[in-house]
Amino acid sequence: MGVLLDSLNLTNLNKVDRWGDYNKTNILFNQETVNVNLIGTDHKQIPSLLHALKTNKLTLGNIQTSLKQVDLYNSEAILYSEQGDKYRVPLF
Repeated sequence: MGVLLDSLNLTNLNKVDRWGDYNKTNILFNQETVNVNLIGTDHKQIPSLLHALKTNKLTLGNIQTSLKQVDLYNSEAILYSEQGDKYRVPLF
């Protein structure tokens, strides 16, 4: 499964109350929109997330279905697939 990052589409950062206050945005990954929850961080971590998605072939090779959402923290991202699987990707 190759990684294709067409572009980065940021929506308005909206406060959402689910696990607490955090901001939410979207990215385009493999030609599909993926929700990104910014938990304890801000949109400045998006380039690190995109770099990790491009370079972490080991984790992304294990994902069988499309990404549903991403929880983005300062030092890692938790990826959720449509099947309900979770994957941890460190950010550098």
